[in-house]
Amino acid sequence: MKTFKAAIFLQLTLIAGLSISATVVRANEVIFGYTGGTIRTDGGIISGISFNTSGFGAPTVQSLGFFDSGNDGLVGSYQVGLWDSSQTLLASGTVTPSSPLVGDFRWVNVSAVTLSANSTYVVAALLPNSPPDPWLDNASLTLGAGFSGAGTGRTMTSGTLAFPTTVGASPYVIANVSDVAVSPEPGSLAILGGAAMFLGLRRRGY
Repeated sequence: MKTFKAAIFLQLTLIAGLSISATVVRANEVIFGYTGGTIRTDGGIISGISFNTSGFGAPTVQSLGFFDSGNDGLVGSYQVGLWDSSQTLLASGTVTPSSPLVGDFRWVNVSAVTLSANSTYVVAALLPNSPPDPWLDNASLTLGAGFSGAGTGRTMTSGTLAFPTTVGASPYVIANVSDVAVSPEPGSLAILGGAAMFLGLRRRGY
């Protein structure tokens, strides 16, 4: 019996240790895809892109993303913000190494913000000095349905999350927005729940 319980415990531990995947409908991300780009690793700045909602109606932003080059995980954590054209911060969140990966970005959910149609916004991320994770310059972007104008880089030297006032010469693949909240797969939660249940039974001597 001890051998049987040990085998089950090991299997559940290994399964529970797997990365939790995320489920999200990739319908309306500003940066839906990209090609090319030059790798950058400089920091001490805040960088992102401007975009507008012309022809999109009134999208509701529910998550902010930070670029995961190679989809192989982040080393650091990064603040991401969303501003309107009057430089008012509408939403912000911190993407961490454990944030769910969807597409080429890791995401953090934020309080829902409904954007106005035919309006300009900026999404950008704060990079510390010598950031451990790379980002891209000079990439060609594929925009999500209804978004336009993305491709104008925004940047500024800063040590805090602030509106990037300088217009860059090219788009930056670093920060993103989505109108869908990101959550773990139900199956992953069931696996973790099963592992927790097993541990509870094990403590009771079953």
